[in-house]
Amino acid sequence: MRGQVLLSDNSYNLCKENIKVGSSYDVHPKGKIRPLTIYELLEIKKPKRLILSVENDRSVPRINVNMPVNYRIVDKSKILSEIYKGQALDVSYTGLKIKTANKIEPLTEVIIEVTSSIFGADKSSVYAKVKHSSFEDGYYISGMEFTVIDDAALISMKSFIDNSI
Repeated sequence: MRGQVLLSDNSYNLCKENIKVGSSYDVHPKGKIRPLTIYELLEIKKPKRLILSVENDRSVPRINVNMPVNYRIVDKSKILSEIYKGQALDVSYTGLKIKTANKIEPLTEVIIEVTSSIFGADKSSVYAKVKHSSFEDGYYISGMEFTVIDDAALISMKSFIDNSI
């Protein structure tokens, strides 16, 4: 989500004739009863046309994997105690895609515990932010971008990807 410009529903409605938006997300801010819709700004048409660059998720190599992951939700700086299970479907230099029984809202921060040599140890913990989530064949598929990964795990993961290409 680096470099994204997000608009509230109210801001979008005020300027929708003069902008182009991409994905919209429903988020559940703390203290609010109803979810809020936010929009990803892609282009400003007036007063002068400006196109915002969008990070291409597929511009880096993605390697299909099939490995179990455990994750926990990070709320502000507190790691919540409930552990959820999932399956990593693919991994890239910048993130991974997982399949879970539970929906993880976009923009949610998680700590992922991976038990695989991909990250250079028997068990590694990596922080990530959910970029998108969809429902497919009875499961939620969530694309995540790494936000914190230790150097040893990053080097090992890059080596795994490079050797798999």
